[in-house]
Amino acid sequence: GLQRSLRSYLDQVQQLASLDFDITIDRYLPTLNTDIQYACLRIAQEAITNCLRHAFASKLTIQLICRNQQFLCLHISDNGKGFNLHESKDSQNGLGLLSMSERAYLSGGGLTIKTEPNQGTEIHAIWPLHLSSL
Repeated sequence: GLQRSLRSYLDQVQQLASLDFDITIDRYLPTLNTDIQYACLRIAQEAITNCLRHAFASKLTIQLICRNQQFLCLHISDNGKGFNLHESKDSQNGLGLLSMSERAYLSGGGLTIKTEPNQGTEIHAIWPLHLSSL
């Protein structure tokens, strides 16, 4: 399932990275369709990879939680160098960001990115849980 896959990936990353990780994963998530599970895992992988390659962060926070029994929420944030979001979206470097947005959208969810130079980066993905059984 999603929790096990994400936890396994994070265990691998933690062994290789010199970051302080703060991880919260709900133990009891509802049954999710495979499109949502796959999109969530791939978005997390892309966001974490971007942090490791570009952010020069010392702390990475990952949360995968169910909110109000209505939404699956993935939140990933770092305290790294941040970047100009508009410049990145207009360049080849923005393909990973575009990929994350498209994955969320195509699986019935949404994604927002909050970042500024020298302010770190936050990735928020959300899916309505009524889609989880489709």
